[in-house]
Amino acid sequence: MTQNTVDTNLLLTILDLSGVWSFAVSGSLTAMQKRMDFFGVLIVAFATAFGGGTIRDILINRPVFWMHNEAYLYILFIEHLLPLYSATTSSTYAKPFSFLTQ
Repeated sequence: MTQNTVDTNLLLTILDLSGVWSFAVSGSLTAMQKRMDFFGVLIVAFATAFGGGTIRDILINRPVFWMHNEAYLYILFIEHLLPLYSATTSSTYAKPFSFLTQ
């Protein structure tokens, strides 16, 4: 009888990246509802996705997690660029990306 084993490091990495993704989406949507521009949305998404973990790492004197693994920043930028398509087709969140349609 064989057992299917899952690499726990891989599972934790996937869960961690999905958490960063969901917090970045939350920050982006909130910033877009407040009618912020492109860079304001990026800053709010960054603060929402990385703020708590950064403070945690500084307080416990560990290296800041997103500075040592670029996958976290890739997740943030991919999440930030995805609304560009919907911004051109929807008027709800069009203001942050209005410079694309001018």
